[in-house]
Amino acid sequence: MAYQPKSYRKFIATAATATIVASAVAPAASAASVSDFTDVAAKYKDAVNYLVVNGITNGTTDTTFGTHDNVKRGDAAIWLAKALKLDLTNVPASGFTDTGRYDAAVSALKSEGVLSGKTATTFEPNALLTRGEMAKILANAYDLKSDAAVPFTDLGPNFGPYIKALYEFEVTQGKTATTFGTSMNITRGDLAIFLKRAAEVVKEPVVTSVTPLNALEVEVKFNTAVNKTDAENVARYSINGTSPSKATLSEDGKTVTLRYAAATQVEVKDGVVVVDAVVTAANADVKTKKFTSVYSYEDTVRPTLTTVTYDNYYTAKVWFSEPIQSAGNVQISDANASYSHNAGDKFITVNLSNANVAMDKNITVTVVGATDYSGNLVSPNPVVANVQKVKTDSVKPTVSSVDVQDTTRFSVKFSEALAANPTITVNGTDVTSIAGTTITVDSKDSTKYNVVLGSAQTGVKTVAVAAGYKDISGNEGAAFSQLVEFKADTTAPTYVSHEVKTISNKQYLVVTFNEEVTPVAAKAVYGTYVDANSVTREVSNLGTVSSHDVNNDGKYEAVKVELTGNNPGSYTVTLPSGLVEDQAGNDSVAKSATFTLGSASDSDKPSVTAYSVNADKVTVAFSEPVTAATALNLANYKVEGETVFTSAIFKGNQQTVELTLREGSILIDGTRTVSVSGVKDVNGNAMDAYTALTPFKENVKPTISGARLTAANTVTVTFSEAMKEANLEDATVDFKVKVDGVDRTVTNWDYTAGNQTLAITFSNVVTDLSKPVVLEVLSGNNVVDANGNSLATTGTVTVTK
Repeated sequence: MAYQPKSYRKFIATAATATIVASAVAPAASAASVSDFTDVAAKYKDAVNYLVVNGITNGTTDTTFGTHDNVKRGDAAIWLAKALKLDLTNVPASGFTDTGRYDAAVSALKSEGVLSGKTATTFEPNALLTRGEMAKILANAYDLKSDAAVPFTDLGPNFGPYIKALYEFEVTQGKTATTFGTSMNITRGDLAIFLKRAAEVVKEPVVTSVTPLNALEVEVKFNTAVNKTDAENVARYSINGTSPSKATLSEDGKTVTLRYAAATQVEVKDGVVVVDAVVTAANADVKTKKFTSVYSYEDTVRPTLTTVTYDNYYTAKVWFSEPIQSAGNVQISDANASYSHNAGDKFITVNLSNANVAMDKNITVTVVGATDYSGNLVSPNPVVANVQKVKTDSVKPTVSSVDVQDTTRFSVKFSEALAANPTITVNGTDVTSIAGTTITVDSKDSTKYNVVLGSAQTGVKTVAVAAGYKDISGNEGAAFSQLVEFKADTTAPTYVSHEVKTISNKQYLVVTFNEEVTPVAAKAVYGTYVDANSVTREVSNLGTVSSHDVNNDGKYEAVKVELTGNNPGSYTVTLPSGLVEDQAGNDSVAKSATFTLGSASDSDKPSVTAYSVNADKVTVAFSEPVTAATALNLANYKVEGETVFTSAIFKGNQQTVELTLREGSILIDGTRTVSVSGVKDVNGNAMDAYTALTPFKENVKPTISGARLTAANTVTVTFSEAMKEANLEDATVDFKVKVDGVDRTVTNWDYTAGNQTLAITFSNVVTDLSKPVVLEVLSGNNVVDANGNSLATTGTVTVTK
């Protein structure tokens, strides 16, 4: 935390800086004013008056403050809770068994991290408060920190940092020039002085932390309340030069949540985060100090289900801990209910409006394979929520923002999903009337409409949305308009780094950029190198340039220059202008690069290049030949952390492994996290752990749950799940019906999907119900469920009557 130098510190006569509603605790006595106290010397007068005026405490009698009396730990807790204006009506229990009338104040302060007990279960409220204990609770209460040197020799093992903080901020000067009096009991007069000084410390307004919450959101904390309008100006914040799309200030004015448009803007390595000076809430002439810091972040935390809320009686929302990009597979126990999810929302919307969905009925919502914007799967996976019909209010939709990408593309984002496309105009012209124009819902954010104009626009234009657009509940939104500027995208791809890497026993110069790029034909990397004899030599063409996927994520943000045939030495080369271009056709700028080229050695680790699932077979392809001992070890392959495979073989070559799933290991269709680790190539190089999100089909084999004679010539077979109708009704004979051991000729097969039943009609009706009827499952049957899992039931099934 940053502080002002002592020359800037001063004390001001204001109330305590904490801003939460206080609750009352009855004082021991009352007094009209501090002048009624006969035991308050001049040096204590202002501090005692501060306590009395602010309702923190009164005197020990009508005429005495008890200035030189010691202070009980419980009484100090009440003083401090009042000074901080803590709400004492709804606080978590402290866990102390001896707090009595002090319980509310002690519990509130403990929950805020201000104080602790003597033991895990005792606070000892009647024990006297020492000066060391006082230093700790005041430093904690008013967030005072310092590691500056102090002249005191009696800090002790537990209170040093807190005494240093009080000394740094001139709350205390000690009992003598060299002692603080750490173990001495504190008096009511001294506590009054220290409490007033601590509450009135003036600290430089600064950013105390910048914390990424997930792949789209970043939290900025200030040590003081800031101006709402200025704090919510997105231009005040940037990560690697990119500002967020939205900034939201908390109710207490000290925390801003930044929302970015894409994960790539938040998940960066060795970047720079900047928070410009922001106007404080208390004084428009005072701003926070500009904050700049090195910033790196990768989101590896899996989202979790947090709560369920209701927009109206038929619309429930299942909330998650962060924005969800894909809801995965969502199954609802009531077939009359449905769901929707807008990419980027933290919730899945469950529609209970169907009249057949009963009020107050518990309905389970099972979510499998939902992912955040970094591809992390929900945990646990699957996750289950319960919803019901509940009445709540509806909210009208609004336009959140208009974002122009270039001269033909812009997007309009709404506060929620709409029931139909809105009417959007540019300078009064309906965009749909412009030949070649398209307007579509964003594939990743259903609240955003992307417009691609059939003819280019330039300069400042008015983008408007006509009134009358409706949300899915039928609420109508108001008209909206905004001035925007249409201009071409002219930003060149930016060089990030370069390194020499050995890939499949060949050396390459790998050059990475900040976005996906493509090599430009006929562009050569050239320069010089110094050989082993210190001779500088020319290189007119370093080697063939090709695209390279650095992270094996399908994105080509780098190029590799083959170094085969080049001599060892120290190289200085030029990456020429236009070596690559981005997706908008912008050329890269020239860049100089230096590197050392030695002899090639196989240090290239094997990696997974493909992972595919087909029924109960999973195929894993590696970048190079791998050893049988590691590649065929089932423990190296997991799905959601579990080993679910029964066998592994090389398929066709030593780079491809085929795994067989254990029957019944996948209970519900959906995306799951797969991991591969511990596999080595033939030279002993171990792979880096690989994880990916892969869709799996349920692989539980169906069974016959019953067979019944439903007519004199009909056996109805019931299956455990939905079956593939075509296979049951094709030319393949799957079953035989036998009456008293004699085959009956089957004349018709009729599958009813809704009931999961197959009616088998046969010739020669049953005339004697005492005769046994059986269904024989033929070994050559092709009966499968909807996912292609074959029938598990074999042999004969007794037909009930």
